[in-house]
Amino acid sequence: LRVRREALRALAVVEDPQAHERILRTLESVPADTQRALLDELGLVRDVRVSPLLALLALRWRERRMTEAAIRAISLIGMLGSSVTREAVDALATLIDVSQWWSPGRARVVRVHAADALASVGTPEARAALEAAVGRHGKGAGPARAALARRQI
Repeated sequence: LRVRREALRALAVVEDPQAHERILRTLESVPADTQRALLDELGLVRDVRVSPLLALLALRWRERRMTEAAIRAISLIGMLGSSVTREAVDALATLIDVSQWWSPGRARVVRVHAADALASVGTPEARAALEAAVGRHGKGAGPARAALARRQI
């Protein structure tokens, strides 16, 4: 596990789609407790260069083996704050309105986490994404409205 953690830290900041795909394949192939440990390690990186990887991971929320990791990635994007890439903000904006008829509870959790992460990012683009979600009056309107009110961004 130590070697995987070190490899993850090194590859996460490399701005290479192939490196990111390798990390995603690794996360898919390991048990949930190992995924959690690796994502905790990724949370320690605190480098804006990791936000594209986190965005890719967040968008994999529909895959049952990746749901928990995706939700953690959403939270980690929020923890990076205003330094995240536009790509990460766009991924979160997409996730605000997700729905899934066979797993509405999972989709609701993703929407709430995405809205909170956007509020934590706090950039004008993030605020615009939250306001747009409120304006669409879809499933993401409630979480977006609540995130805006809590964070007052």
